[in-house]
Amino acid sequence: MNSIDRKALRRRMILLLAGALLAALSAVSLAGCSGGGSGGAPNGASNGGSGSVFGNNIAQVQLEGNSSTITNHCGTVDLREPIPAAGSFSVTGLYPSNVATRAVYSGQIAGNTMTLTVTNQSTGAVIEQLTLMRGVSGQFEVGTCP
Repeated sequence: MNSIDRKALRRRMILLLAGALLAALSAVSLAGCSGGGSGGAPNGASNGGSGSVFGNNIAQVQLEGNSSTITNHCGTVDLREPIPAAGSFSVTGLYPSNVATRAVYSGQIAGNTMTLTVTNQSTGAVIEQLTLMRGVSGQFEVGTCP
């Protein structure tokens, strides 16, 4: 086999392995993301009662009675206090990112829409402003932290 054939064969093998790896990682990410990361109902369905998920293509917030979690590309964290099912709120917790950051999550839930502002608790700088819709989850891959 000449060197050109070997290079072509090596490229094909690398492409096949890369494709298989990508498919496996996508399947794992989708399986872990579709339920909201906190015992939520799959595929964005509401849990009924006090359980609710709000999300978009950047983040999702899971409300469960006396607890709340936020999930973004970097992971999932539990907030220190529950977010109420309606009205204004301000709660604290970590922000899921490459660097552990204490944050204040403030906003409002009106109907099927949550407006959320995430602020660095130490500096007061706004980290993120989001509009999340009730029933939306699994719209992004966890583990692709910028």
